[in-house]
Amino acid sequence: MRHLHDEVTSKEVFKVIKETYEEKFNSFMSEKLIPVAGDTALENLGIGDAKMREKIFRDVDVVVNFAATTNFNERARMFGWPNVYVFTKAMGEMLIGERRENLPIIIVRPTIVTSTIKEPFPGWVEGVKTVDSYFAGFGLGKITFFLGSSKTIMDVIPGDMVVNATMAAMVAHGDKPNSRFMIIYQVGSSNREPMYCSMIKDYAYNHFAKNPLMSKNGKLIKVVKPYCFTSMNSLQIYMDLKYNFPLKGLRLAYAILRHDDGGFCTDMEHQVKFVTKLAIN
Repeated sequence: MRHLHDEVTSKEVFKVIKETYEEKFNSFMSEKLIPVAGDTALENLGIGDAKMREKIFRDVDVVVNFAATTNFNERARMFGWPNVYVFTKAMGEMLIGERRENLPIIIVRPTIVTSTIKEPFPGWVEGVKTVDSYFAGFGLGKITFFLGSSKTIMDVIPGDMVVNATMAAMVAHGDKPNSRFMIIYQVGSSNREPMYCSMIKDYAYNHFAKNPLMSKNGKLIKVVKPYCFTSMNSLQIYMDLKYNFPLKGLRLAYAILRHDDGGFCTDMEHQVKFVTKLAIN
């Protein structure tokens, strides 16, 4: 229960419920939640307690799996996939379709999930994932550009809309226990008012210009309007001219002078690789 409190119920996402139930919040949550130790990568979800497994099989009507990792490893490109994330998602769907037998399965495929639009309150997000990395890097003054044509559609969708769509799908198919088909829902934003790359960078600039983040030394971070590169080639040329070539020259100078750079060049190279990888993904 301690782990459940530290990792789940103490998070900001439960702020509205805490304000509603006040001192009764903990007792309310303990009535609703039962933590079960396990591992989604193991057989029977890694639940070693046979009695607990039987209770789950007997009492649980719906299982919702949101487990995932957003570690974008580029090695998947060798097999024709953009990254490991989408590759393993496809593998998982194929495996489920092959072994599900008569088990009713619903797959919800959201596009780029961002912060909430309404529930539990506007703007909630936890952690830095996918497109959040760009916003965080821009707000901290680490990223000053964006990759994508001004007409490229960024199909982002608020997290609470994904949750609502998932619950609606569960209710819609709850009375169809022996469906022959695996139902797949594509959950994204409307094409009537698409979000373009140019809009994303403008929104990011307007937000952090009015609500600047604070640096470690206590100073407000001033952001500049980001530049939008329309191709990976143009971005690579920019990175080479501004960072990669000067860093190579600096390394050579330190080597000739036999001075230790204190890890400065290595640290900068790691940052350049991170930004480039972020742009690619």
